[in-house]
Amino acid sequence: PSVRALLPDLPAPPPIEPEAARFRLFDSLAGFLRAAAARRPLLLVLDDLHWADAPSLALLRFVGRELQGAGPLVLGIYRHTEVDRGHPLLGTLADLARGQHHRRLLLGGLDQQQVASFVAAVAGVAPSAALAAALHQQTDGNPFFVTEVVRLLASQGRLHQGGGSVLRDGLPEGVKAVVTERLDRLSDDCQGVLEVAAVLGRDFELRVLQPATGLDPGRLLGLLEEAEAARIIGAVPGGLGRWRFAHALVREVLYESLPAARRMRLHGRVGEALEAVYAADPGPYLAALAHHYLAAVPGGQVARAVRAATLAGRRALELLAWEEAAELFERTLAALELAEQPDQRERCQLLLDLGEARMAASDVPAARAAYQQAGDLARRLGDPELLARAGLGLGLEFIVGIVDLLEVGLLEEALVALGGADSRLRARVLARLARALLFTPQVDRRLALSEDAVQLARRLGDPATLAAVLYD
Repeated sequence: PSVRALLPDLPAPPPIEPEAARFRLFDSLAGFLRAAAARRPLLLVLDDLHWADAPSLALLRFVGRELQGAGPLVLGIYRHTEVDRGHPLLGTLADLARGQHHRRLLLGGLDQQQVASFVAAVAGVAPSAALAAALHQQTDGNPFFVTEVVRLLASQGRLHQGGGSVLRDGLPEGVKAVVTERLDRLSDDCQGVLEVAAVLGRDFELRVLQPATGLDPGRLLGLLEEAEAARIIGAVPGGLGRWRFAHALVREVLYESLPAARRMRLHGRVGEALEAVYAADPGPYLAALAHHYLAAVPGGQVARAVRAATLAGRRALELLAWEEAAELFERTLAALELAEQPDQRERCQLLLDLGEARMAASDVPAARAAYQQAGDLARRLGDPELLARAGLGLGLEFIVGIVDLLEVGLLEEALVALGGADSRLRARVLARLARALLFTPQVDRRLALSEDAVQLARRLGDPATLAAVLYD
């Protein structure tokens, strides 16, 4: 029609059958492109092929065959995440692959250095290495995701920040919209499974996911296959029964979209599944178990959360991860307060653990506050052992020339409360009190306390206690 408008005197074409008419159209276009490429190099770019209709794909197949070796370079671009089984583009790609001049490239995300260059180009600000690393980790280098996150950071004036989470204030709306559109194409059951997987984390195992969902293994595998076909998740290479979300932000969108009540329930179910699966060797999984049960605390998982988080905190202490241990003990204390009748003795023990972790991490003010609270609580409970441990904890900070009146007071109280019976704890308190009085004029008492501590440790026949009192 456009040609006839320019050349109205052309004779009308003879009528032909529809198939022949389409062949003539396809052949004419192929001839036009071949002639154009003969004059100068020609690149033909076809974008968004995943949205092409069947006639357009038929034209692509025809032109692809006719132009092989004829000069034009045809570049077709499509989103593999949009092309599921049965999509008409798959047949077209198979036809094109039979040619000798066909090459298929799978584009991955930008690497960390490219992310930094990309941010500098779109935002005009060179990001720090830590920020580039955080962006790369949380977007997998997907240019669209990087762009949206950078826009969010720019609007918040945070492009000069260091590392850490770049999404502490929520996901960009553009990312949410794109990811939600992809998720909406999945069945409701598949989305439900992915919600549980999102609670588990970016990586998840079948043996934990199955009890957490309560689905039959065969049914669960079918739903995972649906999500994998949609490129939402992928099997971890070399990891038997392990899957991973294709993008960290996909997992974030799923998790953030969960209503608070459902999220708490799912954390509880995941915690129960982890506890059952790793019952024989829970140590390496205590931190994950604590995370899920603590997240489920408002829903009624208080006892489990306190137990798991306490064990996780003490394991962190053993591994010298003092900051992590302190955070776990603080969260455990907060969880304990949600119990109908919080166990005050357990609370006192947690305060002692918190003091130990904070002191080990050189956070002396926080450690002293925890030990003081523990001492006050032990006094109200009338528990000499807990009172003594609070005093001993305070003594971990020893400053030359300083008399710690709080430490002295707790140790004096503990010594009276412990009575005269021989015990390892009494020996430790005697020795520590002697040291606490070092910069006072009570020389005779110091010597007497030290001698009593050494004699008691020897009577007990305990080398560890003797070493401790000699050290003090």
